[in-house]
Amino acid sequence: MPRLEARRRWCCAFACGLAVATGCGRREPATPAAYALAQAVHAIAGRQHAGKLAEARAQLATAKAAAQVTPREAALLEDWLAAAEAGDWPTARRSSRQFLESQIVR
Repeated sequence: MPRLEARRRWCCAFACGLAVATGCGRREPATPAAYALAQAVHAIAGRQHAGKLAEARAQLATAKAAAQVTPREAALLEDWLAAAEAGDWPTARRSSRQFLESQIVR
């Protein structure tokens, strides 16, 4: 039993250290363009406004061309837009909200 207890303590310490080192799930700060686009996708998905999806996709293309969003942010935004275009509004809304919430510094 003492070995098992020592292993548990070590695993717990490792997990806590890893959580602290990675920021407990916080992401890197978003670029202003990505944050604004995430807000737009969240609003569009909340209203299920299919007509605004093409406009949001055009804004994303412009931001990508001007290097205003990182490749990772662009991929996330494209995933959310694809989900909304496929009619999966809840996923687009939930994912964009999680991204926005990850930017809150507490």
